[in-house]
Amino acid sequence: MVAALSILAASMCLALVAAQCTNLIENVDFYGYDVGSTSQADAANCCANCAAHYSCKVWVWTSYQGGTCWLKNQTSSPTPLDGAKAGALPAPPLPPAYEELIENVDYWGHDISSTKQKFAQACGEDCDDTEGCQLFVWTSHEGGTCWLKHTYGGQSHLYGAKAARRASGRAPYSAAAPLATATTSMTTAMTLGPTPAYNTRTLVPINRTRAPTTVTPPPPTPSPTTTAKPYPTTAQICPARVRKPWNQLDESAKALFLSALELSMDRGLYQRFLAIHNEMVSNNEAHNSCVFLFWHRKYLLAFEDMLRDLGAPFACLALPYFDWVEDYANFKAKKCTNFGTCSPILQDFGGAEHTNASTPFSSDLMIFGAAYPSLVCADSRPVNHFCPVVEPGARCDRCLPRDATAWKDGILSEEWDVDILKGYLHLSDESPSIKLVSYDIEIGAHGQLHALLQGPMGNPFSSPADPIFYVHHTAVDMLHTIYHHCKIEPLGLSDEGKKSFIGSFEGRKTDNGDDITATSEIKSKVTIDGKLVDAEYDVLVGKYFKDLPSQYWALTDTRDFGARAYSYQFNGLLGRLYTHCGNAMPVESSIKSAHDIDHVVVQVESATEMNQVDYNTAVLAAAAKQGLTPSQVELELRKMALLVKEYCLPGSVKPYSDGFKSVWKIQAFNKVTGAEFAYMLVPVFALTGGFLLFLVGLNPKRALCWTPFWLVLSGFIHSFLELSFTFFRDNQYFGNTMDLYSAADYRYGFPMEEGTAAMETITALLDGPMCLLAAYAFVTQKPYYHPLVMSVSIMQLYGLTWFCLHPLFSDAVHMSADPGLFWIICVGCNAPWGIFPTVLVYKSFNAIVERFMEAPKAKSA
Repeated sequence: MVAALSILAASMCLALVAAQCTNLIENVDFYGYDVGSTSQADAANCCANCAAHYSCKVWVWTSYQGGTCWLKNQTSSPTPLDGAKAGALPAPPLPPAYEELIENVDYWGHDISSTKQKFAQACGEDCDDTEGCQLFVWTSHEGGTCWLKHTYGGQSHLYGAKAARRASGRAPYSAAAPLATATTSMTTAMTLGPTPAYNTRTLVPINRTRAPTTVTPPPPTPSPTTTAKPYPTTAQICPARVRKPWNQLDESAKALFLSALELSMDRGLYQRFLAIHNEMVSNNEAHNSCVFLFWHRKYLLAFEDMLRDLGAPFACLALPYFDWVEDYANFKAKKCTNFGTCSPILQDFGGAEHTNASTPFSSDLMIFGAAYPSLVCADSRPVNHFCPVVEPGARCDRCLPRDATAWKDGILSEEWDVDILKGYLHLSDESPSIKLVSYDIEIGAHGQLHALLQGPMGNPFSSPADPIFYVHHTAVDMLHTIYHHCKIEPLGLSDEGKKSFIGSFEGRKTDNGDDITATSEIKSKVTIDGKLVDAEYDVLVGKYFKDLPSQYWALTDTRDFGARAYSYQFNGLLGRLYTHCGNAMPVESSIKSAHDIDHVVVQVESATEMNQVDYNTAVLAAAAKQGLTPSQVELELRKMALLVKEYCLPGSVKPYSDGFKSVWKIQAFNKVTGAEFAYMLVPVFALTGGFLLFLVGLNPKRALCWTPFWLVLSGFIHSFLELSFTFFRDNQYFGNTMDLYSAADYRYGFPMEEGTAAMETITALLDGPMCLLAAYAFVTQKPYYHPLVMSVSIMQLYGLTWFCLHPLFSDAVHMSADPGLFWIICVGCNAPWGIFPTVLVYKSFNAIVERFMEAPKAKSA
């Protein structure tokens, strides 16, 4: 009861702001928002300590270690704590010349100067003392900053900010007047939600000694220098959006991109994208799934649009990509030996060094549930702007944990060898599955950088904390673009074709338990104030998602996004991969692009890359003499690339660690073999055998011949297999088996083509049971046998005819051009339904005709 009354008193006292900070509140703690601590035996002395601290407004005293004052920059919900004493500094009144103080509002631009004040109300006097000042915005920047402004230019939501305007006018602002150094309109940033658990509560010893976990105050940070507004005020005409390799950008373009990252971090926009990727629902859909490439394509485009919206300097910015193909080519040519010498992009993005004495050498700060205290906290640009959470009172070390050894001495992965990438893109396959392409890229070229760099990059949820994530995933998106150009674009698919052709899109169940199809809504979620919402409805970044495609099939071509369409610049080996598609000669498409923009190719120029080209040309020529197929050549090139890495270059070919595979849920892709497919027939033969034994018991002589055997076998294939494939296609047992069949006939992919699904449903529910009934009628010599078996057989022949004619009217886009798959699966598995039904129709037709001819004779007799 005493604690409850104390909490009520605390709430009233601090809501009204204590007139004197010596008015102590007993047995109450205010959880979190710690900025420092002092040792004081008497609680009354905490007031002076708080007043002397640059950002303290509230304090809690406990008897910990003889008496400790826990200094805080704001209050939270009061909680009972026996023996604790709390107090608050009095806030000054807002001068009468101002309208009321507005919470969570920022006024854009028109800054005159800035001053330091703990309380927003005190900004009024600073504004009065500054010539031309008409309004101000207060934020928690550096413990409390007043941004003094001369003109109202619009406003936006900014969590934690406080703003006020003068009610009475004053002389207009004169730019010629002597003023303090101008500051930015970029008042610090917006929040990502509730303060995370690393904000500690005040401690008191209860029956045992507890070490304090209160955080130390963050070091002062420099004022922002940019004058960019949250939104561009005038339209800017930009050239076509072309994403280029980082190593092809000039220094000014690199600096501009890093500045955009920094500004997005300062405003909390960067952190909101991290929160979206970190959300379990989003993450489960984005990884270890058939839509890995598609989900990240939309995510990256929204992020890119956010950067372009930071202000006029960034309006035409495009995401660059990490060209690890060129880096590995130099590594392979022994021009460099590790990440430190082969991949300067890592150093450009801040490296893994600690350089600033004002930031911690290592950090135990939680980044969405994970901390990396054993790693160096890199503090060069752009990560010296990184804070996991940007909101008042949140701790920020202004650095990012990175593995110094991995970033400098790490060995490049063979997965970035252009010959191995060709295999992952399945360029030699006549009609590959995008699901298999996606899987190979995800665990190959994509997964390797996450595994090698470790730290936050090694975490599948919080990896976007590291800005290298975005240039890495842009490279992954670039590979998807090459695949689309080589394997999908030449087909000229309609929208329906893009939805149903498994080379363009192939669905499957995700770790969320959802059945993903081409028309499924893309799940980009974020948790705000404990509620899970769609990213497009988020106040902070929702507009960047809102007008992008909402269904997966619409993300197949980067040039289909209207004003937000983009293309890639392919340099060197990547350019050759784009133009040649793995062949000895360039591949010319017969289909002219209807897009307003197109991809840019820069031909091979360096001696290192020419050496790789000559090597590939020689291998292809030798393979042609030996009569090897393109698939065989591709496999041999991959083998040679692995052998070169293992025996000729630093490092070795290593599998992922068990820990990494567990965290990233990496499993071997379940490619069903012919033996496994045959294993699926075991239940069919078991059911067939059981039913035949039943028929033998009725009439052994008639049961032991080919007619009932065919009818029973056919009946259970229809009723068991085809029924299962139609209604349980997403089941692992049935679905994986159908993957082999669908490799030859794409109509049986997931989701199954609509017409095929309808035909198979009718066959399973009608033709299957009729086959079993016909077998029973044959053995028991029922008079309806011949009409029934003719009906069953004609249905089967009709289905086979539809099966064969359908591809002819769709240019055979659903059929594999692989001769083995075509003849063994498409022809071999379906031929019996052309042979046996024809024989049965012939025999039954003759029997019926004979009966009709005998009927008059019997009548006259």
